[in-house]
Amino acid sequence: MRLFDLFPPPRFLTLREAGVSVTERAVKFVSFKVGASGGLRLEKFGEIPLPEGVISGGTIGNKAVLSDVLSRLRNEHGFSFVNATLPEEKAYLFTTTVDKVEYRDLHDAVAFTVEENAPVSLSKSLFSFEILEAESQVKAAVSVLPQEIAESYMEIFEAAGMTPVSFDIESQAVARALVKRGDERSHLIIHLSERKVGLYLVDNEVVQFSSTLSADLSGGGTPEAVAALKSEIRKFFIFWNTRLEHGGVPGRSVENVVLSGPYASDERIVSNIMSDVETPYALGNVWANVFLSGRKLPDMPFDTSLGFDTAIGAALPQSLHAYV
Repeated sequence: MRLFDLFPPPRFLTLREAGVSVTERAVKFVSFKVGASGGLRLEKFGEIPLPEGVISGGTIGNKAVLSDVLSRLRNEHGFSFVNATLPEEKAYLFTTTVDKVEYRDLHDAVAFTVEENAPVSLSKSLFSFEILEAESQVKAAVSVLPQEIAESYMEIFEAAGMTPVSFDIESQAVARALVKRGDERSHLIIHLSERKVGLYLVDNEVVQFSSTLSADLSGGGTPEAVAALKSEIRKFFIFWNTRLEHGGVPGRSVENVVLSGPYASDERIVSNIMSDVETPYALGNVWANVFLSGRKLPDMPFDTSLGFDTAIGAALPQSLHAYV
């Protein structure tokens, strides 16, 4: 499930909520329509710049300005219902294993693992989970966010006259856009954004671990920023490729690296940070789960599309793992 499925949307709303991503630099949006053949087609996309300091480190610094921008978005494009994203740097992601219980009791079983895996108080946090395995025990990927952060974003959207149907952590939205449905391999997504870099480990189509680094990559990035990023990437590979699953069985190694985000099209940055990586890598395809092969791609430049991956993922439906 998404981090906050605030209420089940009526059937007529399905796939009609816009995906909205709030970053430090801009509010980006994407909406789709269902075509005559049943496939999706891009209806609207765009961005509204944000002044310096409105968002910093995922925290809202100026609620009035952000509310005005979101109100403008609603008035100009008619977005009443949205699927929005929440800042990755404020979230905690982990995997946990609990005894198999009735589905109605699973939420409580996972809740008992939150405080031992994330530095938060359960009473002051919100969480959701996705089921990875459900055999004799249940393995789940858990997302946790401080309640005050979620409520601050909720209040801003509502003040702007928009109803958030659900919220995604940024990494979850990005993975939904970039990882082809049915591709259960281990992927490392490197999300090169304006002032931060996200490293998202996706396995079995679910984000299972993430890390966010503050980094200014403008102008190609400083040597110090590039060195720090390369070091963090090495740590990710070591962590994931040497882990053991239940019973001491080695887990799957990262098979693919996907680069996305506004700076992913900068060949100098990509070549610098990937120079020591032996795993195959490529720029992401944000339309992987939108258009059937052979269909005409939307009228959005490829370089531009890399910066809309979060909003695109937020606008797409989630594929759920069954619990039997």
